[in-house]
Amino acid sequence: MFSIAEMAQKVRSSLKVQPSNHLKRWGLEHGHLMHWRKWLLVLSLAPATANGDLIRIESESLWGLRRNAQDHLASPLEEFFQLHYLSDEKGLSFDSSFSLYDDPVTLGNQGEFHLYTMNLRYGLLENRLQLSLGRSFNSETSVKPLSMDLLNVEYALLKRELYLGTFLGYEGAQGETSSSDLRSQVAGLYLNYRPHFLDLPRVRIKFERRQTDTTLVRSNNLFAYAFLQPLPGHLSPEVYVEGETYLENLVGRKIEVGADLYPNTQSSIGVSYLRYEDQDALSQERTLFSIFSQGVLQEYSVKMGYQIRRFFVPSLKISYDEYPFQGTKTTSGGKMEVGFVGQSARNRYEGKLVYLKSYGGWLTGLEISASQTLIHDFELLEKIEVGYYEKITQSKRWVFSSQMGMNAWVWNHFRLYFGGELNNNNLFAADARVLAKLTYLFWKEL
Repeated sequence: MFSIAEMAQKVRSSLKVQPSNHLKRWGLEHGHLMHWRKWLLVLSLAPATANGDLIRIESESLWGLRRNAQDHLASPLEEFFQLHYLSDEKGLSFDSSFSLYDDPVTLGNQGEFHLYTMNLRYGLLENRLQLSLGRSFNSETSVKPLSMDLLNVEYALLKRELYLGTFLGYEGAQGETSSSDLRSQVAGLYLNYRPHFLDLPRVRIKFERRQTDTTLVRSNNLFAYAFLQPLPGHLSPEVYVEGETYLENLVGRKIEVGADLYPNTQSSIGVSYLRYEDQDALSQERTLFSIFSQGVLQEYSVKMGYQIRRFFVPSLKISYDEYPFQGTKTTSGGKMEVGFVGQSARNRYEGKLVYLKSYGGWLTGLEISASQTLIHDFELLEKIEVGYYEKITQSKRWVFSSQMGMNAWVWNHFRLYFGGELNNNNLFAADARVLAKLTYLFWKEL
């Protein structure tokens, strides 16, 4: 499950581009922020009113220091909030997540408010029938990682192995409370088969109709599908197919096929093929891929992992891309990633070395993270990232990021994370930040 900060980053990335696997993009007034924080503090201390209820509230604050164009010191502030309420009665639940952002350097005196989810769910017929209303972040109803304002009805059959659903609502290009430039009416049906036994196939099918009110993007009908089948045999293979097709031209926007093999209990091998065709006229947003190519991207990937010791697993991932460029010309790119994961009873270590090359340039980077659990559930966290890149625009430089923090339980039901971050990149010679995250949990059992 995503934390609200991770989900916010995914939504923000999807607002600008929907890149291929090897392409990435970096990239309310202050009094109103304080008002929201006071409101949340009161809410977090309110008791549950019914037995079996669960309330979870998470607040994450990010504060930094930087200098503006006039060389004055400024302090951006970013807040993420998540609220979840669950009741045993009728399967009633409520979710809400939103963020507040105030940056005097880039936004002046105006801040930003983003509402990612605000969704109410209610169960009928012994929870076999689920009704959902509001802004949700659901892979069943959305192809892209965007929040959608929907009425969703889902019914479970075959001892809760088969789920049939329908949805109706709106999809916005920005996922904000304000009106977006591109806003579409969406309606659809889906089927999700999730058997209890692992040797049976898993199937997901969805049809979605998107009706736009602008001439920039045509209305379209999208058919999406996914299939995974474990097979018997020495290698215990699992094969899968996933794709999306616009029914207007019956041309697949995306299709991925692959297989995961397990020669023994210590090793794994995976191979996959991806075909992606950019179709701006039918897409909700223009992708980064469409800026330099209007053709078909083909990607071939292989990954391997081997458990050398009980808690140490190195891995290797290699991908190769081909796509048309400048008319009939074809160019290629690739990515190689060597990584490892190590874990013991109280410690965890993870690292990877990445090399990426494409038409736009090349990049190499190293990332290492670690966590150590000390006395009384006190956890120490560290992360270091360093990289070097050269672009076709003659831009080249080193980039660096380091983070250190700690997790600890404080008081009853409160968990505190406190840490710091130091970055050096093409925007800031020195970007120092302090991060504090307080999680409050309240529950009452029968």
